[in-house]
Amino acid sequence: MKKKVVGYCGYFKLINGFEKTVYWTRDEVEAHRIKHNKMSDKKALNNVWKSDYDAMAMKTVLRNMLGKWGILSIELQKAFSEDETRAIKDITEDANEIEVIEAAPEEAQKPIAQESLDIEFDDEQ
Repeated sequence: MKKKVVGYCGYFKLINGFEKTVYWTRDEVEAHRIKHNKMSDKKALNNVWKSDYDAMAMKTVLRNMLGKWGILSIELQKAFSEDETRAIKDITEDANEIEVIEAAPEEAQKPIAQESLDIEFDDEQ
């Protein structure tokens, strides 16, 4: 039986010793999700939140914490920005398609170089 999640925690420590720990209740995560939902029905779960709510909640807490207290590189700031503006694409249909790749028989996978060299040495020097 899966236990109900009541909240999400985030933690980081910088090499200079600065530490930050945050805790959001499930209600706080849900309020944040509804506030920032881009769908017309704000309370509806979109595809990603519907399929993996806990992972999205953890990501939300971590991103919020790093955005407020973390030292972000320009690359990470750009990635966060692009992640927020990127269109959401439902890939659940693609994920259900399985591509079977046939492997070649083992006898066709012989090592490339298996030749022996016959070298004669002249001992009369």
